[in-house]
Amino acid sequence: MVSPQLPPEMHGEILSHTGRHDLTVYCRASKAFYELSVVVLYARIVVETQAQIDHLLQVLDQQPRLATLLRSLTFHAFLGLPLSFPVDVNNLFRLTELNISCLGMQVLDWAMENATLPCLKVFCARTMGRIHPDTLAGFLNRHPHITTLTVESGLPFTLNTILMLPALEDITAPPEVIASLSCRTLRFATVIWLDRDKDFVEILTRLALLSSARLLALSLTVHAPWPPDVILAVAGVLPYIESLALKSSGTEAFLRVDPINRVKIGEAVAQLTSLTHLEFSEYALVSRFYDGYNPTRWRPGWRLGQTLVEHWSSKCPTLTCIGLYGEIWEHEGTWTITSTRNRPTAVEIKFIPLTITGEVELI
Repeated sequence: MVSPQLPPEMHGEILSHTGRHDLTVYCRASKAFYELSVVVLYARIVVETQAQIDHLLQVLDQQPRLATLLRSLTFHAFLGLPLSFPVDVNNLFRLTELNISCLGMQVLDWAMENATLPCLKVFCARTMGRIHPDTLAGFLNRHPHITTLTVESGLPFTLNTILMLPALEDITAPPEVIASLSCRTLRFATVIWLDRDKDFVEILTRLALLSSARLLALSLTVHAPWPPDVILAVAGVLPYIESLALKSSGTEAFLRVDPINRVKIGEAVAQLTSLTHLEFSEYALVSRFYDGYNPTRWRPGWRLGQTLVEHWSSKCPTLTCIGLYGEIWEHEGTWTITSTRNRPTAVEIKFIPLTITGEVELI
């Protein structure tokens, strides 16, 4: 039996820091230990192979009570579902997080068409196929309590329905989804596949409206090159943001770091009066080099340099972190380079949707 010297709450705290393999051992120790550990074991499930999803469905079919313990469910890779799905969706009433990152559409279609999850707050849908807009809109409008939303589709789509998400705080999505949103609570936004020449200013204006002019962090990924005018456009609509990340969708989307553009970027960031974090992705900035064969070849601008960092910070005194892919500068009295490794900056961390990895062991 469970030690009388430790209350169940203390056991739960200990088990929350225990690995999945040890949890399965704990489950087998006694009936009392099983009741304590199974709650933690099934709170967060990650499915990465077809064998795992088959096993999960079999277990939940045989023991429906376990479905009521699920808090977070993640599907990875190419997965399929049986024609007769054996799990009663009504048993997933405690599920707060649903992540679907897969090449196949079957799991995504099933979830959006059938699920109504009263506690759902985090929904992530990534697929290489086309997301059905009506199905997506119907699912989201059935879940008004969502606070974090990620929608990434391999093919463009158009939404003709307003998405009523009054509690939404964090979104990662293409312009089509953002243009259809209705909320006033947005604080973090990542806009992907943005066409700067087509809908750039309109999306910025929409974000200001969706956040009630209180957006804190913005990340933009575009097809077209980044001129300093882009930062000026952001400053003109969202001058109060604290974090700005400028990313490119490929090697063709770059901004040459020459003396003229260095000055222009400094003048642009000066308009962002609350900016603390500024980040550029790998191909957002480039510099020219001569290799003897192709004198006009471009390469990623891996180095910012202290002179450039100090120049930009003199224009925007609120800056405390400037990052380029592979190079991170932080200000603690003086500007120092804290990392040259390929890791996200403090800006980028805000935009990484929660992704759970690891093997699934089911009892």
